[in-house]
Amino acid sequence: MVSSGVKTYVVHPTAHRSGFDYATLGEKTTRGGRQTVMVGRCVGPIEH
Repeated sequence: MVSSGVKTYVVHPTAHRSGFDYATLGEKTTRGGRQTVMVGRCVGPIEH
C-alpha cells in the first residue's frame, strides 16, 4: 500500500482487516534514509 507516510491514512482503512499488525511495530527507514519510523506490519493474507 502506497501512502504519504501519515499513519492515519493507512491505519484507518486497514485497522479492521486481517493480515495487519499494529500492536507489534517494525522499524522502517523512509525519505531517502533521512528518517526512521515505527510502522505497522503486514503479517498474513489481507482479507476483508
